[in-house]
Amino acid sequence: NTSADLFYARGNAYYILEAFDPALNDLNQAVALNDDHAITYFHRGNLLYQESKLEEAIKDYNKAEELGSTETLLFFKRGIGHWGREKERGNNNCS
Repeated sequence: NTSADLFYARGNAYYILEAFDPALNDLNQAVALNDDHAITYFHRGNLLYQESKLEEAIKDYNKAEELGSTETLLFFKRGIGHWGREKERGNNNCS
């Protein structure tokens, strides 16, 4: 889907420029137009992770894996997201 690709590309450009709100808007639009593009979920997960929205980031990382992504960084960041979420919940075994 060409429109989804354009929103994805612009969303990533905004992310690089640290314009996180417009980046998230564009990545959301890319997902709405093409919900089977693993890399879009991965990059949106990165943005959500950066914004400390760990539950949402983990969901996007899971979706990216479900769609076939083998991006090594996905697994690392998802693990760190789980760790951060447990720390937020007060689990002291996450040191």
